[in-house]
Amino acid sequence: MSTKQPDYSEEYDSCMLTTDSLVVPNHDEAKILFFTYKLYIIYITAKEDYGYIRTILSMRKPDNQKSIIYLRSPAPLIIWQNGNYCSPDEVFSKSYLAWLGKISNALPLDYELPINRTLTPGKQ
Repeated sequence: MSTKQPDYSEEYDSCMLTTDSLVVPNHDEAKILFFTYKLYIIYITAKEDYGYIRTILSMRKPDNQKSIIYLRSPAPLIIWQNGNYCSPDEVFSKSYLAWLGKISNALPLDYELPINRTLTPGKQ
């Protein structure tokens, strides 16, 4: 009986990066993100959405969410408290993060749910 060989295999360095090694606080409640070449991100606590798997025309089971982020210029990226960043044309993402949308559509790194916030109809 033959066993199908995997299409690819992945190997990672045993040294994992932490958020504070890539993101540092800045003035005006902004943070600075900097890395060289590309940043390969693996969310080990969340699986891919079935919609993503269908989009990439695959029939496999969901795996860890994997993305790649490139900075087009070797310059630090400023991320504001609301999750927007300057300059958006300097960031290029691939894989799962590209499928989800731009980083500015994601929650800020240190987002906290406003529990005591009262919403007024017609206002956010």
